[in-house]
Amino acid sequence: MLKTICKRWLSLSAVVLVLFGTMAGAVYARSGFFTPYSNYEYNYYKESVSAPVSYVLDKVYDASNMNLETALSGANDMAFNGSSMFILDSNNNRIIETDVNLKAKKIYTNFVMPAAFSASGVDETITIEGAEGFYVYDNGDFLIADTANERIIKIHEGRVVQVITQPDSPSIDKESPFYVRKVVVGSQGRIYALVESINQGALVFNEDGEFLSFYGSNKVRKTGEVIYKYLWRKFMSEEQLQQMYTFTPVNMLNFDIDARGFMISVTQDTSDVGVPNTVRRLNYENNDVLNSNKDHVFGDLEWDRDRKKVNATALVDVDVDFEGFYVLLDATRGRVFVYADDGSFVSEFGLYGAQAGTFGNPVALETIGEKIYVMDAQKNCIHVFSPTEYAKKYRAALLSLESGDLDQSVDAWQELLNENTNNELVYYGLGRVYDEAKEYETAMEYFKLAKDQESYSYSFKEYRKNMIQDNFLPMFIVVLVLVAICLVAVRLVKKKLAGREDSAYSVMESKWLFPLYTLFHPADGFIQFKTRKHIRSWEMTTGFIVAWFLLSVLKFFATGFIFNDKRTQDFSLFITAAASIGLYFLFVIANWAICTLIEGKGTLPEIMTMTSYALLPYLVSSLLVTICSNFFCLDEGSFMTIITYIGLVWTGLILFVGLMTIHEYSAGKTVVCILLTVFGMAVILFLIILFYTLITQTVSFAISVVQEVSLRL
Repeated sequence: MLKTICKRWLSLSAVVLVLFGTMAGAVYARSGFFTPYSNYEYNYYKESVSAPVSYVLDKVYDASNMNLETALSGANDMAFNGSSMFILDSNNNRIIETDVNLKAKKIYTNFVMPAAFSASGVDETITIEGAEGFYVYDNGDFLIADTANERIIKIHEGRVVQVITQPDSPSIDKESPFYVRKVVVGSQGRIYALVESINQGALVFNEDGEFLSFYGSNKVRKTGEVIYKYLWRKFMSEEQLQQMYTFTPVNMLNFDIDARGFMISVTQDTSDVGVPNTVRRLNYENNDVLNSNKDHVFGDLEWDRDRKKVNATALVDVDVDFEGFYVLLDATRGRVFVYADDGSFVSEFGLYGAQAGTFGNPVALETIGEKIYVMDAQKNCIHVFSPTEYAKKYRAALLSLESGDLDQSVDAWQELLNENTNNELVYYGLGRVYDEAKEYETAMEYFKLAKDQESYSYSFKEYRKNMIQDNFLPMFIVVLVLVAICLVAVRLVKKKLAGREDSAYSVMESKWLFPLYTLFHPADGFIQFKTRKHIRSWEMTTGFIVAWFLLSVLKFFATGFIFNDKRTQDFSLFITAAASIGLYFLFVIANWAICTLIEGKGTLPEIMTMTSYALLPYLVSSLLVTICSNFFCLDEGSFMTIITYIGLVWTGLILFVGLMTIHEYSAGKTVVCILLTVFGMAVILFLIILFYTLITQTVSFAISVVQEVSLRL
C-alpha cells in the first residue's frame, strides 16, 4: 500500500514539474528573456494595472564585446546619426564611433584647435574632458558641449571649425558661468544649448554661432506658496529680501528634435517651483502643443497608499524614435517610459538592481529602429532592449489610427485586446475606429470602457442627432401630445386649487400641499406655523429628509457617464447619509441652540419643518440634473449648472425668509443668525470628532491592557 502511494505521489510530482516547465518555457518564448521588473499600465484613475512584458533585455555591451581596450568611464551621452552610434566617454576624453551592433569602428581622442580660436595664437591639441553633451551631424561632424571650458565647439575632420562662448546679451549675467550641458541642432541649422546657470530656456544660435534668442522657457505655476511669497515680499526689508530665495522657472534638463521640427523637452518637477508639464512639445512659436488641451502626467504615478506621497520622477533624457514615439528615462527608479505622439502612455520597463536587465545609474538613452539603448554610468555599459510581440502589436495599433484603413485598424486593436483586457487605451482605439466608421453606438460602448468622457460625448452627440433625424415625426407627435397633456393638467390643477368661499385659506394652504405654497409665499406660509400648528406635517418633513438621502444615492449611481466618473466601489453609505441626513440635523440643532441664546422665537419642530420644506427646490433641481445628465452632451453641461444654481438659490432664499419669519428677526439679525449657525455647526462637528477620537483611544487602550494582562497570566 505504501509503495503504491509513493508511486502515485512521484507520478503526480512529475506531472506538476512538466506543467510548470511548460509554462516557464512558454513565458520565456513569449518574452525572450526573464524580466526582473514588473510591467504595468495605468487606468483612468492613475492606478497601475498588470500588463504584458513590453521590452526585454537583448544584450549588454561593455568594453569586452565592443572591441574596446579601455572600459567606459563617465560616459554620459550618446547619439545616432543614421549610420553609426557615437558615445561620449567623457572621463576617457574620447568619442567612440560604433556600428549599429555597438562594435567600435573609430575612436576620437584629441582635436586640433586652430590658431584662430586658440588663446595662445597657435594651433594646439585639445581634449574633451568634462564634456556633458554632444550632437552628431549626418556627415560625422561633432557639436560638443565643452562644459568644463564653458563653450560649444564644432569639429570637422578632427579640427575645431567653430567656437561659441557666452553671448553678450543684457538678458545673461556675465558673471555667471557658461556651463553648457546639452546641445542639439534643429531646422535651418539652428543650434540649441542648455546652460546650467540660465533659466530663460534654451539659448538659440544661428548656423554661424550668432545668438538669436531664448526658447522654451518654463513658466512658474502659481502655487499657494508662490503667491504667498510674492505678497509677503511687499512688506520685507532689503536685508530680508536678500535672504529670501525666489521662485524662477526651472531650466530644461534635456531635449530632442523630432522629424517634424518640434522640440521635445524634459524638466524635473519640484514641490518648490511646480513646473506644470515635465514633458513639452514646443512648436516654432514656443507653444506647448502636447499639453494644449489637457495636462498629461509623465513618468511614474505609483504612490504610497498610506501617506499619499508621490514618488517624484526625475526625467533626465528623451528621444523620439523613428515612428514618433517618445522614450523617456527616469533617474529616480531607473525606468524607461514610452509614450505615443499625443502623450498617451504606452509602456514602461527597467529597475535599479544588480540583475541582468536592471540599471546601476542610467544617464542617457538612444533609439535605433525599434530597439532602445540605455547608457549605464555605474556599470559602464550599454543595455539594449527589444520590444516583445505585445509591444509591436501595440505600436502598430496606435499607428493604424492614422492610416485610414478602418478594417486593418479594427483587426489590430482586437488582436491587442485578446492579449490585454486591462489596457483602457485599447478600448479608446476601438472607439476611435468605430467613430470614424460612423458606428457611433458601438463607439460609445468602447469609449465608456476607456473612461473617455469627451470622446463619448462627441459620439453620443452624433448618435443623438441621427436618432432624432430618423425618428423625427414620431418624436414630434409625442412632444405635441405631452405638451397638450401638460396644458390640460395645468388648467385642471388651477381649477382645483382655486380659492374656496367657505375658508379664508386656499387649497394650497392645506396640510399636504403646504410645502408647495411656501415655494412662492415663504413669509406668509411660515407665519402660519405659529397659528395653524396642524398644517406642519411630520410625514412631509421626514419624507423630504429621506428624499434628500435617496436623491444623493441616485445622483451617485444614475448620473450619466459623460458627467460621472465615480466608481461603484467608491460609494459610501455612511458618507452619503452624513452629507444629507447628518447635515440636516447638524444645521437644525446648531440653529436651535444659537437662536435660543439670541432670543429666537422659533421652536425646534418649527425649525425642523421649515428647513425640510426649504429643501424642495434643491431636491427638484437635483432630480432634473440627474435626468438631464443622461441626455445632455459635455458642451451642454452649463444648462445643468444653471438648473443646480437655481435650485440652490431658491432653497437659500426660502431658508433665509423662513428663519427670519419663525424667529421674528430683522434681515440683518437673520444674517448674523446664519453666520453663528455655521460656526455652531463647526463646533458641534469638532466635538463629535473629538469624542470619537477619545472613545477610539480608550477602547484601544483597554484592548492593549487586556492583552498585556493575558500575556502575563
